Amino acid sequence: MLPFFSLIILFTDLFANWGNSEIINTGYGSIQGLEVWRNHKLYHSFKKIPFAAPPLGKLRFQKPENPELWTEIRDGTAYGPACMTNSTTSKSIPKWIDEDCLYLNIFVSDYCLRSKNCSTAVYIHGGALNYDSAVMFNDTVLFDSYCSRDVILVIPAFRLGVFSHLVFNDQKVAPYNIAIFDILKAIDFVSQEIQHFGGNSQNIALFGHSYGGVISSQLLFSTEIEKKFQKVVSMSSISFFKPLEELRELTDKFLKISGCKATKDFDALKCLEKLDARELLRIQRKMEEEDSKNIFESIVHSLPLFQPGTLADFHKNPTNMPYLSGVVAHEFDNNGEERELASIIDFKNKNEVYKKYRMDKKLGKLKFNTTDRTQKFFLDVSFRIRQMRKIGAPAYLYEYSNPAHATHTDDLSYIMGVHLFNKSIDEQKLSEVYPEYFMNFIKFGKPAENWEISNGTSYFDIDWSEENGKRPQMRNGFEKEIIDYWFVKMREYDELIEKQKSKSIPKFKRLPILSANSTSISCLSILLIFLAGLILGRLYSTIIKTGLGSIRGLETYQNDKLYHRFKKIPFAAPPVENLRFQKPENPAPWAEIRDGTAYGPACITNTTSSKSVPKWMDEDCLHLNIFVSDFCLKSKNCSTAFYIHGGALYYDSAVMFNDSFLLDSFASRDVILVIPAYRLGIFSHLTLQNQKLAPYNIGIYDMLKALEFVNKEIKNFGGDSKIVTLFGHSYGGLVTSLLSFSTEINKDLSLFQKIVSMSAFSHFQPTETIKNRTYDFARRSGCNTSDLEVYTCLQNKKWPELLRIQQEMEEDYGTLNFEGVLQEMPLFQKGSLGEFHKNPKKIPCLTGATTLEFDTKPDKIDITEIMDFKNPEAIYRKYQSDVEQNLLSFNHSEETVKLFVDTKIRVQELLNVGAPAYLYEYSNPTHPLHTEDLSYIMGVHPFNKTIDEQKLSEIYPEYFINFIKFGKPAENWEISNGTSYFDIDWNEENGKRPKMRNGFEKRGN
Repeated sequence: MLPFFSLIILFTDLFANWGNSEIINTGYGSIQGLEVWRNHKLYHSFKKIPFAAPPLGKLRFQKPENPELWTEIRDGTAYGPACMTNSTTSKSIPKWIDEDCLYLNIFVSDYCLRSKNCSTAVYIHGGALNYDSAVMFNDTVLFDSYCSRDVILVIPAFRLGVFSHLVFNDQKVAPYNIAIFDILKAIDFVSQEIQHFGGNSQNIALFGHSYGGVISSQLLFSTEIEKKFQKVVSMSSISFFKPLEELRELTDKFLKISGCKATKDFDALKCLEKLDARELLRIQRKMEEEDSKNIFESIVHSLPLFQPGTLADFHKNPTNMPYLSGVVAHEFDNNGEERELASIIDFKNKNEVYKKYRMDKKLGKLKFNTTDRTQKFFLDVSFRIRQMRKIGAPAYLYEYSNPAHATHTDDLSYIMGVHLFNKSIDEQKLSEVYPEYFMNFIKFGKPAENWEISNGTSYFDIDWSEENGKRPQMRNGFEKEIIDYWFVKMREYDELIEKQKSKSIPKFKRLPILSANSTSISCLSILLIFLAGLILGRLYSTIIKTGLGSIRGLETYQNDKLYHRFKKIPFAAPPVENLRFQKPENPAPWAEIRDGTAYGPACITNTTSSKSVPKWMDEDCLHLNIFVSDFCLKSKNCSTAFYIHGGALYYDSAVMFNDSFLLDSFASRDVILVIPAYRLGIFSHLTLQNQKLAPYNIGIYDMLKALEFVNKEIKNFGGDSKIVTLFGHSYGGLVTSLLSFSTEINKDLSLFQKIVSMSAFSHFQPTETIKNRTYDFARRSGCNTSDLEVYTCLQNKKWPELLRIQQEMEEDYGTLNFEGVLQEMPLFQKGSLGEFHKNPKKIPCLTGATTLEFDTKPDKIDITEIMDFKNPEAIYRKYQSDVEQNLLSFNHSEETVKLFVDTKIRVQELLNVGAPAYLYEYSNPTHPLHTEDLSYIMGVHPFNKTIDEQKLSEIYPEYFINFIKFGKPAENWEISNGTSYFDIDWNEENGKRPKMRNGFEKRGN
């Protein structure tokens, strides 16, 4: 039989959850709370305490105002509503939401309520000011974590999403950072009233995790707010401000959707004030569902709350008070999304720094394998700790490293009871000691006796292992490899770039202004001007040693940056005499320094299909040209673009481009550009019955030889041979795709690792057609005998004679005669065109088209060849019939349709093998024809640009350069799912911007 006292304890524990209630008198009125017995201790909760007037009507979107006084005893036994939220980011949507939500909840032990001198933690919930709430926690855990240790816990609500984040041009209409004003209002209330709940207003700790930790730190580092707290805890938090313009654009979108767009911001605000809160919430949800970036969230870096300056500047003058901050070991290591992770460091050359990091990461040069998001946590926390230590503040740094559960929010389960999991024996012990550290800090300003103030890198490693006896202890070198990489190595790298930029063009004395009668102006001045130009253009040259010999390039200053051009570099022996019609052979080494300051000749061509006939051409043309920045030349690890010019292997050349444009497009972004020449027309396409005499696809062999040269020698020009992108437009794009889909080429991926194929078909020339034309060519040249005699006879002809015959045949046939690629071994596996594309290499691919491509050309073409229809002729007749009867929902030429179909099928085949394939469509309506978009990248086919096209000329090359360097064109450009694509357009008038869309040319495909 139980003793009487034991029975009392038993019944107390069973039934005291709803015991007598305590009534507290505040400066605004009295409130009745709820008494709770737990583990033989008495606790009190006071809920739904208003710290501000309901933000309704005219107070919607305004700073919080004081709550009204109340005369009757207020019921504080149950939670009030959560603030308005329905975010797509969170799965825990509150059951009860309302605009009238500015309440706080207080949890306190009976001891504190009587002693009137306890420490208080004001806990700011996470959710990026967009989701989560002040009513989402388990009371029992809160009592155990805080009240059992005699710490008072206060959890305030604050407005979220659009109710907090409207951004007008004038803050007098609606202040920025409404949620922060709510939080500060709650802190004011706590400072004034916590004494009534047993607290000491001079011992308040601001406490937050994740975005709550961001807020607690930002309030600490702000020089603009009055600090009514004396300590700060910031768990697992970054340092971040939302760009003002992003929220201004979101506000503008919201106003348009809501029908409240007005000329005056004040009128728009009045319109929004009249709408039902749930309608506002519906629009917010709609915007988030349409685009995951349409989120009203985060803090705006703006006065009157936050001083201006860079993120690093913002952290220069924190308030001197105890600070506890840290991370878990793997934060967001389950999220590989690329982020701007070192924004807290004031790099002078941010883009270059990030490019180097991406490169180091891709090449496996990093000593750590941590995601961008996790690294940002480590860097920001470390930086804040260092800044606090600089002013002498007691700053405590930790890392929770128990391996069982060490990702973001896992450790919060020990303190707030959210994100629970089944605990191991070690974690059960950690659940006892972990909250103790934070409560000790809140109470005493020191987490534990053996936890020392950080020296900037020292930290408290929190782990527990019963098996090996591991216990929490101080360690040195907080995430040392990551911290050293960014704070030491990358800062040094940034300074190196800055020094390189500081190199200036040699200064020349300004010429005196002379009168027209001065005899010296016609001689001395003109001579000096001429010499200055000559010196600037040619005096400064760089000599590079290759495996074949040394070559002198040309240094060029353009837009205050130094670039190098190396031209006419032989990658093969001259294909003359007995090497005509043969595979390229290795070039002979050279002893003297080779002049690489000027272009060599173009390969032989004279087609009527092109207006840009080279001024200088020769058979000795197998050279390549390299364009490189000074930075790449010295860093030795830049990406390389290997550009295959178009022209169907019949016309165009490697020397047809504008150097200045190439330097701007590629070298200025630290991508090395290589443009190789290759034989064209009859010099590439001599197609006899006997391949042993003259191999098929000589032009392709030339390209592969140039790729071999790049693989061996690009390191001498600052490139990394493991980051080479095959890049082509039109027929150059066709070649890049065929080389990628060939099972016989680049088997070990040593020649290229990515491909870009712009506006390209998939097609092989029929071998028999080219063979018949070869024998016709032989007949016209007087060499019409056996294959051997034809071959020998044509080798002995002068190249102008061969070119004359080719021109004659082109005029007679009315078409190009010796063009394209033949589907012949040993380069290209046999089979239908559809079968050929079944086994691509698993490498990143960027491909796409312009909206109208060949719509000005009515030529007939086999649209269906890649689709392997069993009855292609019947299918094609059906298509033509549908066109004639106007049954189609699209109106493209057959060439355009084929290009769309071929592109889409290539993308699907790449996706089938798991290759990251990025698909685009250039849709700006002003110039959407074939080759027009190439003007942005290679400078050919230029046109007068509209304002929108001027903007596109800035961003369009960036997509391709990003892909060449990082394998991803843009942060918001997703891998295609087979039909999704990146729509590239810009319109200043209607706000249209490049974005992902579904249904690539859906009607035609």
